[in-house]
Amino acid sequence: MKNLLSRPLWRIFIICIPLWFVFSNFLLAAISAILFSFLVGMIMEIYRAGQRKKHMAHAPSSLNLRFAHYEIPALPYCSYRSAST
Repeated sequence: MKNLLSRPLWRIFIICIPLWFVFSNFLLAAISAILFSFLVGMIMEIYRAGQRKKHMAHAPSSLNLRFAHYEIPALPYCSYRSAST
């Protein structure tokens, strides 16, 4: 069930059916389900971002440590014109 609710369209469909009976109006139920699903999705994404940030603060990746002392050179200006013009 958790896997099913992690997909936004299934979440909208599952929420829309009971709301249809509560509101006795499919259009109102569909709009409410879309808004509720959007809100739940945003809350879940904010929670995941917080968890990711917390994880990155405690355990820096080896990639960042390996390449921390290298500088990235600036790319030269590239022209897409032909050499003859």
